[in-house]
Amino acid sequence: TEATAIMPTPTVGVVGVLDDVTRHATMRWRDGDVVLLLGGQAPSLGGSEYVAVQHGLTIGSPPALDLDLEARVQRLARGLIEEGITQTAHDCGLGGLMVALSEMALLSDIGIVMDDETIRAEGDRRDRHWFGEAPSRIIVGVPSRRVEEVHRRAREAGVPSTLLGVARGEEIVAGAVRLTLEEARAAWESALIG
Repeated sequence: TEATAIMPTPTVGVVGVLDDVTRHATMRWRDGDVVLLLGGQAPSLGGSEYVAVQHGLTIGSPPALDLDLEARVQRLARGLIEEGITQTAHDCGLGGLMVALSEMALLSDIGIVMDDETIRAEGDRRDRHWFGEAPSRIIVGVPSRRVEEVHRRAREAGVPSTLLGVARGEEIVAGAVRLTLEEARAAWESALIG
């Protein structure tokens, strides 16, 4: 690093046992899945990857962790997976909501069309809405027939649940913004090349 400090890189390793290996989740959604966000602490640009990459700054504090909310979100997501309600789950951490959705779309080879209400929720800070980071947020994909059940279970667990969009097509669509999976993949694969 030529005497230059590097960013700290905490690493957590977890080992567990699945009683039924057929009940697990990946980041891949299926065509037609409804994509939901479980949890919902307000995202922050403090200490975010976005501010570091876009502005070359390491500033601000990340949002505080609400351990009670984190436990409820994790319990809900695990229950949905164990019961086979979802087979798609991904944390919404590093890089924020749009990075997580893009990763899922690329791995699935299926795009996403964002819900109009989600787009309107971005308010006056699109960068914070799409690229801000916050703990206790998990994206899940569920068949349309299970959406109301997931919302009900989230309410019962005291966990916010938000409709993000529908997995379909070959583009990532957020209002007027359209990015083909091919364009997204090219950007993703060349990110470290410079």
